[in-house]
Amino acid sequence: MVNILGIETSCDETGVAVIHGENFQFFPSWGSAAAEISNFQTCKEDIIKNDQNAGAQNLVPNDIDENFDFKILAEGLASSVDLQKEYGGVVPELASRVHVEKINLLLARCLNDAHLNWSDIDAIAIANGPGLVGSLLVGTMVAKTLGMVLGKPLISVNHLEGHICSSFLVKNEENFQFFLSRGSAGAEIFNFQTCNEKIDNKNQKDTVGAGRDLPGFDRKNIFPMLVLIVSGGHTELLIMKDIGKYEMLGSTMDDAAGEAFDKAAKILGLEYPGGPSISRRAAKCNFQFFPSRGSAGAEISNFQTNNVGTQNLVSIDKDFFKLPRPLLDRDDYDFSFSGLKTALLYKWKEISNLRTKNEGENLREELVNRMAWEFQEAVVDVLVTKTVRAAEKFDIDKVAIVGGVAANARLREEMEIRLQKVGRKLIVPPIKYCTDNGVKIAVAGYFKYLQDDLTDWKKLEVRSNWEL
Repeated sequence: MVNILGIETSCDETGVAVIHGENFQFFPSWGSAAAEISNFQTCKEDIIKNDQNAGAQNLVPNDIDENFDFKILAEGLASSVDLQKEYGGVVPELASRVHVEKINLLLARCLNDAHLNWSDIDAIAIANGPGLVGSLLVGTMVAKTLGMVLGKPLISVNHLEGHICSSFLVKNEENFQFFLSRGSAGAEIFNFQTCNEKIDNKNQKDTVGAGRDLPGFDRKNIFPMLVLIVSGGHTELLIMKDIGKYEMLGSTMDDAAGEAFDKAAKILGLEYPGGPSISRRAAKCNFQFFPSRGSAGAEISNFQTNNVGTQNLVSIDKDFFKLPRPLLDRDDYDFSFSGLKTALLYKWKEISNLRTKNEGENLREELVNRMAWEFQEAVVDVLVTKTVRAAEKFDIDKVAIVGGVAANARLREEMEIRLQKVGRKLIVPPIKYCTDNGVKIAVAGYFKYLQDDLTDWKKLEVRSNWEL
């Protein structure tokens, strides 16, 4: 058994978490094709041990063939986003100061919530890149200090790999419903049913998913997996061939998707962070002003009927609001959102020039909603189309979306619809694990720990431009 402490300070969120996992040294190899019968025995033993960890949220990573089960014993998160709103974006110095203020408090709280002492921690996983240098320095120096003082091994985790591992943070019931339907060689239906019955009888008062250690899966049924990373600083499409093995297909040539949302929100006069603001306003788009959801333009009669002083909009045709889909027709998997942001800027200026001084505030709000919807649709269309195209070309039937933008409801919706049409399965983490957090770093560190991929505190350094 192993306890991993995860630390995340790559941008403006301070994340700390402790997870508890099994160190299965008795398995003959990391690449075993199927789970051994001992998995089921372990499952039964862990049911008994569950009384000692009542209330712990048990999750199972869905990329494993052995029974590498783990529980989240404690997690804590602090964000400076409310402070950053005043400046319309992340101020690196301000983010670093908040990390310094919060990280020791979060460490103490997580250890207390996990009912552990420092002596119980086996290794410390730290996201030491990529990210903001100042923010990374805070977490990295804390990890180095703990490693030196406590004599603990450190685990260097790429922030992006942490995002990828967030796709494994799915509750057991969802994992088994998905994988058993595909005939996993590592988990028998009988084992699944029997184990669940014992757990349900043992823990009727537990929270959903608590204390549930279930059998492992066949790794061959999991990989390869196509992964779309979409966040404020990154937009990358890659193939995950196994734990720690990736093939990059494409990335953004300029702005990341999350960065584009932030800039679009600023253009439309919406608050930071831009992703949630754009999403909220797009959801409010009143299509009584605009003839249909699928129409790119607006019928001027709608404006004339519902608003006063809009006669200068008479020349608008149905495609007036439509924004471009950058690189959509190119036969590659690169992205570009800088031009889309510029297109929105000029379109909004054009709309502003057409509006009259006598128009009502209601019209302005509807125009903001409409352009928010158009921008979101353009970003989602490009991300989904290229991802589905790659899934078909490389014959991959499992697709994961991770990163902060993965919390966007419209992206999740459209990706699932289009993947279902071509017989693919969408894997997406819970919204709370899409943004930066300590749990994903601890999970990524856990897999590295099992591979003995450890780092001495003297050799750990910040890698702000660390590529996956």
